[in-house]
Amino acid sequence: MKFRSFVYILATLVLALLLTAGAGAAWIVANSPLTQLQTPKIDHPSTALFVSAKTPIVGVIAG
Repeated sequence: MKFRSFVYILATLVLALLLTAGAGAAWIVANSPLTQLQTPKIDHPSTALFVSAKTPIVGVIAG
């Protein structure tokens, strides 16, 4: 193996590791608890919009 081939393989490996590390860091930042705490809270759950008013449990709770 020539030295130039070794350098190309090493550079490719380092670039792949840096890209993997960058993607991992971006994922960690996007899913960190601090980011999730800064998002506004929802007043009511969105699933409640899909529950029919004719459902017996909703009738008992609502009134």
